[in-house]
Amino acid sequence: AQVCQVLDGSFPVTLTSVDAGQYLAVNRAFEQVTGYSRDDIIGQSVLDLNIFVHLEQHRQALEQLHQRGTLRDFVAQFYTKNGEVRTATFAGEFLDWHGKPALLTAALDITERVAAEEALQRAYAELEERVRARTAELTASNQALRESEERFHAFAELAPVGIFVGDASGEVTYVNERW
Repeated sequence: AQVCQVLDGSFPVTLTSVDAGQYLAVNRAFEQVTGYSRDDIIGQSVLDLNIFVHLEQHRQALEQLHQRGTLRDFVAQFYTKNGEVRTATFAGEFLDWHGKPALLTAALDITERVAAEEALQRAYAELEERVRARTAELTASNQALRESEERFHAFAELAPVGIFVGDASGEVTYVNERW
């Protein structure tokens, strides 16, 4: 009865047999997220349906389950019925289902979150590149300004007349030796 209540929750939940890996039950949220109906799924295995984008992720999840007895925060990509690739974080536990070992798995679709994080990383990298480029421009401009000032000072010191420079407030900021 408790498993049935969990299966009616808002997160995609599946119950699979441990021996054959076949789906025994799925909830409505699973149907909505994946596009598969109960009739499409029940009796089929994960391998039959080729749900995992990277089969290695399925193997790693099973390995973690067998080593630790539980699965937590396992991120993997899966195909929906129409071929769309989604990303989810999975959690799972072994349990006894009518005297046989079964695996209860819940998933949280994080596709949009992952896309937002990737967009943020791209924006950050682009911003970093813009900062690097602008810094290089400013460094080159400062170098050109220093060289220009050096040429002016060299010219002003050798000039046969007095030269002075003032700022906007009228204060004298430079005078040559002839002045």
